Amino acid sequence: MCLCLCTQLEQREVALQQARTDAATARREYWAAVEENGRLETRLQAFTFSAQTEQSQLSVEVRRREDTIQKLQAEHVALQTTIGRQDEQVH
Repeated sequence: MCLCLCTQLEQREVALQQARTDAATARREYWAAVEENGRLETRLQAFTFSAQTEQSQLSVEVRRREDTIQKLQAEHVALQTTIGRQDEQVH
C-alpha cells in the first residue's frame, strides 16, 4: 500500500513539475509574442508615416504641375490672341 501511494505521489509530483514547466514556457512565448507585436506595430507606424509623407510630396507635385498647366494654357490663349490680331493686321 505504501508503495502504491508513493508511486501516486511521485506521478503527481512529475505532473506538477511538467505543469510548471509548461506554464513557464507559455509565459515566455506570451512575452515573446508581445515583444514581436510591439516591433510590428512600430514597423507599421513607420510604413504609415512613410506613405503619408510620400502622399504629401505627390500632392505638392500634382499642384505644381496643375499650376504649370494653367499657366501654359493662359500663355497659349494670349499667344492665340496675339496671332489673331497680327493676322488681322496683315490682311
